[in-house]
Amino acid sequence: MVLRSQGATTARHAAAWAAACLAVLLGGPALGALTAEPAAAAPPSLSFSSGPETVPELRAEARRVRAEIERLDHRVAVAVERYDQAACALDELTIELMDIRSELALVESKLDLARDLLASRTRAMYKGGELGLLDIVFGAADLTEMQRQLEFYRLIADADGDAVAVIEGLARQAEELEARFEARRQAAQATEQRLEEERAMVEDELARREAVLRDLDGRIKKILEREARRAAAEARRLAARAGVDLDSLKGTPVQLSLVREALRWVGKAYVWGGAEPDVGFDCSGLAMYVYAKHGVEMPHGATLQARMGRPVPLSALQPGDLVFFGTPAFYHHVGMYIGRGLFVEARGRDYGVVVSTLEGRGCSLACRYSPRLP
Repeated sequence: MVLRSQGATTARHAAAWAAACLAVLLGGPALGALTAEPAAAAPPSLSFSSGPETVPELRAEARRVRAEIERLDHRVAVAVERYDQAACALDELTIELMDIRSELALVESKLDLARDLLASRTRAMYKGGELGLLDIVFGAADLTEMQRQLEFYRLIADADGDAVAVIEGLARQAEELEARFEARRQAAQATEQRLEEERAMVEDELARREAVLRDLDGRIKKILEREARRAAAEARRLAARAGVDLDSLKGTPVQLSLVREALRWVGKAYVWGGAEPDVGFDCSGLAMYVYAKHGVEMPHGATLQARMGRPVPLSALQPGDLVFFGTPAFYHHVGMYIGRGLFVEARGRDYGVVVSTLEGRGCSLACRYSPRLP
């Protein structure tokens, strides 16, 4: 995407440029909301033949560029969430493989022990010889002793039969565990490959975004920078408002504790795959971190987090509820409701962790969990 900058070659152009600079200082249209699903292909070109010269043209072109960046941000958010889900799935498979390996080792140990015991019994029978029925009858001093010896040898025979059955059962269990281990190993291998593909997709989308910003007309870039400063100021205002209103919010102690913990990290950088304050957060990483502080273990991924929550009506939101954006098949974004129509989110690279207005953002699901005070 290339935006060709045109110099002011006439007095009219110089006047237009001065007006544009004045417009930058005086302010312009606010940032638009995030767009819906991104286009599957690469972003369309924003080139034009002569370049914007008038203030309305500059503002219109800045809005177009901002919308394109928002589309790219949405694509990045989707790619990041897919990456997080793949990483979570790989972690689960790795844990399962460790459990299967441990269980298999235990079964193989029991199988070796059972085989050794049966072999020892067989060797003892071979060396000492086995008494037959007539030996027992004629060797017994009386009827009582004969019955006792018969019962003893019956128990030995039963034990031998049980040992064989145990060995057969353990052998079957070992075969099943080996087959399960191999199936999960192949699944982990495929998931690891998918994880690398998702990682590459995130990096590609980020590279496209950087290319858009790098190739911008300088005048339009100034307008976008002004809009970014305005958005940051609005986020700070909302964060301050949330802090002031926090004591008056209606909520349980644990709900307000969740909100306080989330608000602690306002201003932190957005880092895809991030789930720690020292690193930064992506959207589901922030939710995972805050809820982990309150006794709720969550996977790293908005869709997975939505599936483990209890859905609540959007009209009945309470502080600490998680709000999701997307569809039941795939939620690409998540934030935490604060109250009074506000929520805290790790919004994206231009924003970091901010407080935002929920209205108009396209929230499609809210979920409630069972946290406890730290």
